[in-house]
Amino acid sequence: MEGFLQELAERPEGAMVVELPRQPGARENRWAHLLSGAPVIEDVPAASPTGTAADVSVGEIAALKANVARLEAEVDALKNVVEKLCTELGVSD
Repeated sequence: MEGFLQELAERPEGAMVVELPRQPGARENRWAHLLSGAPVIEDVPAASPTGTAADVSVGEIAALKANVARLEAEVDALKNVVEKLCTELGVSD
């Protein structure tokens, strides 16, 4: 696929696609068609050295921790239900 897109970008008659700049954290290259003109390429700000952790408040972290604790308790309860059902039905885990 990448080779075909490269061929379309290097056509002697004129490019039909253009490779877009890679976004931070993206694995794959992105491409845009040129059938309706050149795409508008917006500058993506580089990630700060501290990442997005600086943008998270203490309250948000506390809420996330509470949510994780609630979900862990819910998973434990569901495990108990499944274990009980398996026992009653004679099914091994």
